[in-house]
Amino acid sequence: MPHTFHACCSPEPGEEVTITRHGRAVAVIVRPDILWRQPQAGDVQARAEQLEMMVQAAGQRPLSAGGITEEYAEALIADIRAGRDAR
Repeated sequence: MPHTFHACCSPEPGEEVTITRHGRAVAVIVRPDILWRQPQAGDVQARAEQLEMMVQAAGQRPLSAGGITEEYAEALIADIRAGRDAR
């Protein structure tokens, strides 16, 4: 366990630690200084700010009268539950 803790908490420069669950990657740990030096970090931040503004603007608009019927919604929920139960 100490090895796992050390690997998760202090990756070496340039190293990534991938955490898996049942053989599938669920998280990647990288050093913060490496992450924020990447040029994409600014792009991601700008996109997040755009999305925040879009959500705030959408919250100010009234909901449309359109939508789906209750029967169709129930059918969608049943399909989702059937797919979840099939796993």
